[in-house]
Amino acid sequence: MDTITIENAKTKRSVLQEKQTFFCFLGSFETDELASFFSDETFNAIDQTFNEYLDKKNAERIFHLGTPFSRLCGLSWHSTTKIVETNGQKREKFFLHEKIRQIVTECTDVVEKSDEKITKLVIIFSNKFSTIFGENGRGIFLLSKIIASTCFLSSYQFTDFITDDARKKKSNYTVYIGSTAENCEQIIDCGIKNGNIVGNAVNQARRWGDMPPNLLNPSTYKSEITNFFSSLRASCDIRFIEKEELKKLSCGGIIAVCEGSKHDPFMGIVSYTPAKKSASTKRIVIVGKGVTFDTGGISIKPADNMEDMKDDMAGSAVALAIVWAAAKLEIPHEVIAVVPVVENMPGGNACRPGDIITFYNGKTAEIKNTDAEGRLILADALSYASDKLQPDILIDFATLTGACSVALGPFFAAIMGKNKDLMRQLQEVGDIIGERCWELPLDDLFFPGVESEIADLCNIGKKNYRAGTIIGGCFLKHFVKDITKWAHIDIANVSMHPVGRPYLKGCGATGFGVQLITSFVSQIC
Repeated sequence: MDTITIENAKTKRSVLQEKQTFFCFLGSFETDELASFFSDETFNAIDQTFNEYLDKKNAERIFHLGTPFSRLCGLSWHSTTKIVETNGQKREKFFLHEKIRQIVTECTDVVEKSDEKITKLVIIFSNKFSTIFGENGRGIFLLSKIIASTCFLSSYQFTDFITDDARKKKSNYTVYIGSTAENCEQIIDCGIKNGNIVGNAVNQARRWGDMPPNLLNPSTYKSEITNFFSSLRASCDIRFIEKEELKKLSCGGIIAVCEGSKHDPFMGIVSYTPAKKSASTKRIVIVGKGVTFDTGGISIKPADNMEDMKDDMAGSAVALAIVWAAAKLEIPHEVIAVVPVVENMPGGNACRPGDIITFYNGKTAEIKNTDAEGRLILADALSYASDKLQPDILIDFATLTGACSVALGPFFAAIMGKNKDLMRQLQEVGDIIGERCWELPLDDLFFPGVESEIADLCNIGKKNYRAGTIIGGCFLKHFVKDITKWAHIDIANVSMHPVGRPYLKGCGATGFGVQLITSFVSQIC
């Protein structure tokens, strides 16, 4: 998955003197801070270029974050003097993190478009700048992690089926990350390692979302999952529940949705167990919707943009990538992905509007629209996870409702649940790392909207209740035990075609949710 190499500038100082290097400086620096990084000749050249820029602009030596200078000389300088005033409140870390990601992406763009002229990117931040992100080394770690993960995210490209090499981005370059803080080499190494793992996990989720549905289907997805976790067999267990066993378990939702497809369904369970458990070890289960292609079934979708329905398995990709990252990071909690995988196609055996099905937990539902299939397969997966896995925390990701785009646009995922502490924690983490969630009310007033006159539930809401995204959450709540700390995250509006996030350039998939939950489980005590 790696397309670039990232190393610690503190331990590779001799490389910084070489030509074919693009520099980016983050923060305000004292005169002697940067001198310790470079030879006298290199430092004098950098200092002279910088001062020439200031003379032209009649500017102060310290100026605002995001102001680039002397691109032609291979230099970029950024300061954070006024960041708090500019963004209003100090707590708005989201905007600062996003600005850093944008700056790093600008730099990787310069390198990637330089042909072979630039082979190294050096990003150095001042000690003072890192304290904005945290004290006692925490800021150095976080900033190194953000820079490293952004380098991987911005370098992603899905070119498996492009035969013209000229259309492919340059990826054979090295990024060096450094800080002027003293004795910070190990902290930077940890940040780079963390950013490397998280960035690659996100990119794998993006790759699965971008794969064409004729090549990623329920039959081939199992091989993809097995290969992805092949190096983690010591800490990860993989199990696939096949069609016949799903029938025995009365997983009527999964069975109904798959009947129109030639590909048999499965429910994948990938479990990461830390080497050492303690009394504080939690079990976090992530359920992810895995519809490898959604035609809508008999309630078929319009032709416009139907090709994007290859990404209707984004929730499953996110869940799997989270477990992979947790294992690589050796997080001290159990993390389990449960992914129901189907293809929703019309056909002679396809489920029909009017059918009634029975789920794993014994509840029944009337199908009125076969294009509301995601909640049917999630119902089985959630009730199975609640019953068999007994999670301390249960979170599901699903491209569930088109209504989510109308409610929240392309910037926030919808989050719902009854546990306010869990809602708050996930929102706080999302605000910082850039995968933001907005809570919608899972209020008792909405629940009658999913009742059927001839079954326990109906898979679409009553017309006068509207609120399609909330109705989807209400349906799923019937399959989660009341004692379970549960969050439903609808990513239908944020899983593809990002807006205002240049580091997610390339093809459509975003991998939204991997960074959110990886950061969340890393912080659980």
